[in-house]
Amino acid sequence: MKITIHRGIDQIGGCITEIATDNKRILIDLGQNLPDGESVINDIDEYSGLQYAIHSVIRN
Repeated sequence: MKITIHRGIDQIGGCITEIATDNKRILIDLGQNLPDGESVINDIDEYSGLQYAIHSVIRN
């Protein structure tokens, strides 16, 4: 199993976390930054390639 944090390691909100095995990939959260944060990052399109061969996306 491999866990990769693509974004959000140093903030609250806006995290993109991937859990992968040899056969499956799951994205957890894939959220946006909190609206009252120090900076708003609207870069979700830069991560659109993560959706290739994803078996599940968990968002809240």
